[in-house]
Amino acid sequence: MHTIKYFTLGIVLGAIIGASLWAWRGPTISNTPTIPAFEKSAYLPGDTWADLDGDCQDTRMEVLLALGLDVELDADECVVISGAWRDIFTGEPLNDPAKVAIVRIVPLIAAHESGAWAWDASRKQAFANSFERAANMSLRPKPPSTSNLATVSLATSQAKGERPITDWTPSEGQSKICAYTESWITVKAKWGLAMKEEERKKVAALLSVCP
Repeated sequence: MHTIKYFTLGIVLGAIIGASLWAWRGPTISNTPTIPAFEKSAYLPGDTWADLDGDCQDTRMEVLLALGLDVELDADECVVISGAWRDIFTGEPLNDPAKVAIVRIVPLIAAHESGAWAWDASRKQAFANSFERAANMSLRPKPPSTSNLATVSLATSQAKGERPITDWTPSEGQSKICAYTESWITVKAKWGLAMKEEERKKVAALLSVCP
């Protein structure tokens, strides 16, 4: 059990489309909650992706389908067997689905410590499997900033892991750092998650050099 000082997150949409970023403000929550220990099984029962719509394709398969090009499924149309993807943070091409990792912009532990600890089981599972397709599929393979899931290489997945934005940002150019920060803020706003003081300061510093 441990306690953390939080800041709530408010979002105001700035310039429209493309390079627009989210502005925010963070008043302090006066009553600091006591947070129960994080248990991955509360978010991912069985430690695996869910098939929330019951179509035999779990969340991993649906992400590979939505963010890949020339994707092929097995005979049962349940498992992705080939296609082409890119590491969203490095641009590295990925051509073997077995070597494509799916990462969460806001990791489960970070979400838990930001307020998700108080959610019921269904909302926790929904967050763990949260993915949104681009409204205009011609924009593929880039996911919308509201999506918490993205394709990366195994190396990038290992480097990022469960690290929050205070401990990890992309290393492949300012535009990717800005896009990552935008997604971090947008996902937190969408799910009503708070920010810690250290996190708020880090986000402010990252946004200060974004267009």
